[in-house]
Amino acid sequence: MYCRRCNVTVDCQTDVCPLCGQSLENRGEATKPNLPSPKGSVKRQRLDIFSKIYIPLALTIIIACVVANVLTNPDFMWSIMVIVSLVYVFFCVRFTFIAQGNFNARIFRQVVILTLIFVIVRITVGGNHWVFITWLPIVYTLSDILLGVYFLFTKKTSRSRLASMFVLAFLGIIPVCAAYILELEVKWPSIAASAFSALIMLVLIITEHKQILSQIKRFFHL
Repeated sequence: MYCRRCNVTVDCQTDVCPLCGQSLENRGEATKPNLPSPKGSVKRQRLDIFSKIYIPLALTIIIACVVANVLTNPDFMWSIMVIVSLVYVFFCVRFTFIAQGNFNARIFRQVVILTLIFVIVRITVGGNHWVFITWLPIVYTLSDILLGVYFLFTKKTSRSRLASMFVLAFLGIIPVCAAYILELEVKWPSIAASAFSALIMLVLIITEHKQILSQIKRFFHL
């Protein structure tokens, strides 16, 4: 598109000149169609297929489990765990394996949703703390290891996302807090997981503190 008054060529998708506001002229140049990304299109198709198959199947299983639970043992609502598990599977596939997004964000979402699931298990089951003794420390330790390996192998591209890795390492205090708040009989896995997160956070502060501080300021518009 061309502006006769300003004598400039405008490449953006607009009908008026951004300088003077006059209508632009089409000089016969072929415009490129705004085609969708092939990768994004394939992932969207996979998501549609997965949703159409999984959602009806999950709803059928949930209804069957709730009915069976109420008829057989209404005092212990084990069907809640089935519902939580099915929702997590959908979340995991939808926002981790199919959805687009950076690796750090995917790991962060997994850690947050798994922590919430463990809390629901604690509320539903009651006094059993096995998820906080074993699985909660494992989740935080594995997430730190995955992000650490990802950072080492993609250092140039992942430097722009150091703040999210730092935040996740900071959240590593959750296992040890849960161990003492819930008075777990075995505390060393939680202490080890939180210590590992603290070590990663310390390394990031020493080696990449300027980059992290810059990203935090940019995020909060400081």
